[in-house]
Amino acid sequence: MSNSKTIFDDKDIIGRVICAVPTGNNRTRRGTNNNIVEIDELSYFRVIKVYRKYVDLEPVSEDGAPLHSRHDGLPYVLKLCKVSGANEKSVQKGYGLNAGYKFYLDVELLKKSILADKLYDEVKTRFFSGFNRSLDDDKVFSVAELLNVSLNENKEGV
Repeated sequence: MSNSKTIFDDKDIIGRVICAVPTGNNRTRRGTNNNIVEIDELSYFRVIKVYRKYVDLEPVSEDGAPLHSRHDGLPYVLKLCKVSGANEKSVQKGYGLNAGYKFYLDVELLKKSILADKLYDEVKTRFFSGFNRSLDDDKVFSVAELLNVSLNENKEGV
């Protein structure tokens, strides 16, 4: 098991409605082809129970109303990995690690993550992709200093 911190480490999470975005193959099936998460892909879950590795989540609407129920009237509950958001049964069968969810406590944290992803892609595209070097030497050194990068720290080097 990964020792990664998750939003589920807080004991007050039980009963709270959280938001999640699909990852891996879950995104592909929803028709999303780029790496940037869009706000309309958002899913909501109520946290039912937290286990050591998995979490029971009930799919709900944005206002917290249940989306599904079983034939016996009990809530429909998904058991997902706390870290990857993958379905427990898929993980146990060995092929569920490419489809899951990334969980957020609220929409504002998700929006901040979306903005960071977009900025990262923009920086990567404008400054570090292709053969066209768009930075002069002084700007390269400034970016390297900002990122705390030096040739002595880079063991792969040139």
